[in-house]
Amino acid sequence: GAVGVNGAWADVTGLQLAVGANFAAGSVDGYQLAVGANIAGDVDGGQIGVGASIGGTVAGIQLAFANIADDVNGIQLGMFNLAGTVKGAQFGLINIAERSDIPIGLINIMWDQPVYFTAFTSENGLTSVGIQHGGEYLRYLYGVSVGPGGTVDLNAPETDRAPVIGVWAGVGVHAALTESWFVDIDTIAQQVSRGDVNKQSFLWTNRVVGGYAYSERIAFFAGPTINLLWTSFESGHGLPPGFVNKAYSGVAGESDLWIWPGLQIGLRL
Repeated sequence: GAVGVNGAWADVTGLQLAVGANFAAGSVDGYQLAVGANIAGDVDGGQIGVGASIGGTVAGIQLAFANIADDVNGIQLGMFNLAGTVKGAQFGLINIAERSDIPIGLINIMWDQPVYFTAFTSENGLTSVGIQHGGEYLRYLYGVSVGPGGTVDLNAPETDRAPVIGVWAGVGVHAALTESWFVDIDTIAQQVSRGDVNKQSFLWTNRVVGGYAYSERIAFFAGPTINLLWTSFESGHGLPPGFVNKAYSGVAGESDLWIWPGLQIGLRL
C-alpha cells in the first residue's frame, strides 16, 4: 500500500492499495483500491476508487466517479462510464459504449447500436410516434401521441372537442427469440391533455409485444396491454373503451381511475 502513488512496472497479482493512485504498467489479476485513481492494463478482478478507474479489458467491476475501459465483461458503476463492448451492465448518469447489454442511466449512447423510429396505434385511439434506443437487452423509448378523444358536437366546450395530445417515455426489455422473432416487455408513462394544458392526466401502459424483424431496420409487432388512466376528465378523454367502468371515482373534483386491457400494433424502422 501507499499514501501517494503505488506504482508497478509489471503485472500485479493480488491487491494494489493507495490513498492517491494505483498504477500498473501490466495487467492486474486481483483488485486496485484507491481514493484517487486506478490505472492498469487488462484487469481480472476489479478497480474500485473515488476518482477514476481506467483499464484495458476488464473482467469484473469498475467502480468510480469515472470509469473507462477498452471492453468490459462485468459491471461499470459510476457517474460517467465509457467502454467499447460491454458484456454486462453499465450503471451511471452517462453511459457511452460501442455496444452494451444493459445500460442504465439518464444518458445512454451506444454508437454501434441503432436508434429506431417506432410508430404504433392502440385500442384507445391514440397514434404514437417516437424513437427507441439503448442496449442489447435494455432499451428506452420516447415520443408523442395524438388521438381524437373528444366529441364532434360543435356546441360542446372547446376542451371537449379538442384532440388528445400526449408526451411519453418508457423503458423495456428486449429478447431475441430467433434471428427474426423477438419479444419486448415495456412500460410507458404518458402525460396526456385535451384542450387545456393546465389539466394534465396520466396514462401508464404496460405491454408485452411479439415482433418479426423483416430486416435489421424493419420490424412489425403487436401484443396485449394493461392501461391505467388517472384523470379529472369525466369522460376519461374518451380513451377507455365503452365497456370499461371506473376503478375508482373521485369526489368533488378529484381524479378518477380507469384500468382496462388493450392491444397495440406497430412497426419499427
